[in-house]
Amino acid sequence: WGLRWVWNHPEVSLLLSGMGAMEQVKENLRTAETALPNSLTADELALYDEVRQCYRSRTKVNCTKCQYCQPCPQGIVIPEWFGAYNSAFMFNNMNRMANFYERSKAQWGDPGACVECGNCEEKCPQRLPVRQLLRELRTDATPKQQSRAAISGMSTSFSDAIGILNSGNPKA
Repeated sequence: WGLRWVWNHPEVSLLLSGMGAMEQVKENLRTAETALPNSLTADELALYDEVRQCYRSRTKVNCTKCQYCQPCPQGIVIPEWFGAYNSAFMFNNMNRMANFYERSKAQWGDPGACVECGNCEEKCPQRLPVRQLLRELRTDATPKQQSRAAISGMSTSFSDAIGILNSGNPKA
């Protein structure tokens, strides 16, 4: 479907596609033989637009993983972190992101180590606000731990709520 969409554009005369096996080469050649400019129907184009809108609505960071932001002076592998962040957001697994964040810091560097030098933003062809996005990633991926004071405050609030329900007086 992706190749057919690209070939549908009359201005495209060359398409480079990453292939790792001969079967993929053959499949791409079969597609190229039948995918002509302006060959997609209005219904097919509408479906492409619908899928694109859905995908974009579930993408947190519009990073293409081009690697231009690398190397980060702090050793943060920004494209990998943004890919993981997108996957967690796309599949509504933000609760797992905290565990993943802790496990992956050794391999991809700690986004919390960002000193906000801005080198990455200067190099990013998408002009992403990388520093801000790394802060958001850290916030979303940091386990939400409640202090003992907050927990005991919740207990008191719960007790007060029960008292209100029973008597109308919070201290009853």
